Amino acid sequence: MPSLYLSRLSGDERTVLETKLWESQKGHCFICEKPIDLPLHGTNIDIDHVEPIKAGGKDDPFNFALTHASCNRSKQASDLRAARVLSRFSKIRDTCAQENRGPNLSDIFSEYGGAKYELPIRIENNAVCYSFPEKGDNTIRNSPIFQDDLSGVQYFFEDVGYGLAFR
Repeated sequence: MPSLYLSRLSGDERTVLETKLWESQKGHCFICEKPIDLPLHGTNIDIDHVEPIKAGGKDDPFNFALTHASCNRSKQASDLRAARVLSRFSKIRDTCAQENRGPNLSDIFSEYGGAKYELPIRIENNAVCYSFPEKGDNTIRNSPIFQDDLSGVQYFFEDVGYGLAFR
């Protein structure tokens, strides 16, 4: 769904927004995490909603991210967070392909420092309930379950300083 917010910006206002997003993302594409060079990439960068509007995302700068246009086009209607996870997985898959094999869970754990604890979860009312008792954090958290339109994969996000959780 097109952004009314972005369509109302003047060229100068859009440039200011691009620069702010570029700075907040430390100069990297939200999806592939490779550098964005604003002058070099010029018109080949996109501003998109992290959480799509049709999935409940807001049409405002707090829900925008800067991407390479090619990365944004390749993700189609996916949530940008899911597109980032899939991009990370593609890198792992490509590394494993050089060894003439497919990736496995061990490859993913190796890339991100391994899993030390099991994440106990309960699913109810289209949300995931979970806690981190092994970390001494017994708070029960709830996160909505999203579904990627393209792949059908269900996932959830949580950032509590322990890493990103998804299924």
